[in-house]
Amino acid sequence: MHRPSMAHRSSVSMIVIDYPWTKTKEDVAAFYNVEEIKGLSEERVKRDLERYGPNELPAEEGKPLWKLILEQFDDLLVKILLAAACISFVLALFEEHKEEDSLVAAFVEPLVILLILIANAAVGVWQ
Repeated sequence: MHRPSMAHRSSVSMIVIDYPWTKTKEDVAAFYNVEEIKGLSEERVKRDLERYGPNELPAEEGKPLWKLILEQFDDLLVKILLAAACISFVLALFEEHKEEDSLVAAFVEPLVILLILIANAAVGVWQ
């Protein structure tokens, strides 16, 4: 069963009523040889499906998840925040820590920035 693609549908000759919005429903049904109560016959549906193809738009190809995630980081403000997180992380590494608690506290800022960026990317991909 060959169905014309969307590109080829314009070349398929269709009988179209002029200004259908000016006609009564009975006139339109008579023009297209359709019973108003029953609608199209099964034979007519099969024939029109063969001739014109399904009445649907072509499906869009989705982007891979990794591409959607990377697109979320292609923003100047996000890049600035990533740079700030990296600088904060490096400074936390080289900072002198007298207690173990201060070591953990030093990494809180870069981790919070990264968590916010990850949450932003997740929301962006979800939308």
